[in-house]
Amino acid sequence: MKLNLPQSDGHKGQNGKVLIVGGSKLFHAASLWSAQTAAHLVDMVFYASVKNNNKSVQENKKKFFDGIVIERDQILTYAQEADVILIGPGLERGQRQPEKLVEILQTKKDLTFSEWENNTYLITNFLLAKFPQKKFVLDAGALQMLDLNFLPANCILTPHQKEALQLEEMADTADKKTKLQAVTILRKNIVDQVWKNNKLIEEIKGGNAGLTKGGSGDALAGLIAGLFAYNNDITAAVWGSRVLKKTADELYHTVGPFFTITELVAKIPAVLWTQVQAQ
Repeated sequence: MKLNLPQSDGHKGQNGKVLIVGGSKLFHAASLWSAQTAAHLVDMVFYASVKNNNKSVQENKKKFFDGIVIERDQILTYAQEADVILIGPGLERGQRQPEKLVEILQTKKDLTFSEWENNTYLITNFLLAKFPQKKFVLDAGALQMLDLNFLPANCILTPHQKEALQLEEMADTADKKTKLQAVTILRKNIVDQVWKNNKLIEEIKGGNAGLTKGGSGDALAGLIAGLFAYNNDITAAVWGSRVLKKTADELYHTVGPFFTITELVAKIPAVLWTQVQAQ
């Protein structure tokens, strides 16, 4: 399948804006790897982590020149502007609070500052409910806290094998099962699989032991979110998987499996461009 590229005659901002909601007091680097990867692919990245992470990024701006750092309570404003919303990298799991979510939605309230900072269940499903027309990529903590009742159709899920089984268990009604089957699912494994409408679309081989390091999935999520800004869901998922595995294989030629996630993120753009030229 052919990958669309940013338009050469576009104006600033027309080649994609991605909002990334991730990070926590426990997981610092995950969401930043996603942001750094996405920043290579779109015109603007809005990065919304917890206050401690935001402060660290702002104080060490050399780590992330290529986007705007926003507070969690600014998310609704920037979500309206974003083409793609990535939720999950580095978010901590927590308690599911369906009654609280329904109350917030019915009364048309916003989340409190504390809820924006600490409640993955409310953050994830509140945004899905508020912006059902948006493109979403859900990864890591967001997958485990997902309420399938609010899952929009134009969405990519990126579960590993255990998370994929958990999603199937969550689909305990016909309506939930229909919603889950309607989205694009990239099942991450030694051989990745892209599924939609209960059909296997493509298998992607490649990669090596270097991709078992924590953070490779965060880079993949950022890569997919960036591609999703100007491609459809299936194309973004397939190309994201292909490019990540190919990047790992390129690094393997020089350092074997001993590359870091930072090195992986840095090499992704060159490998992507080589793959695009070969299509």
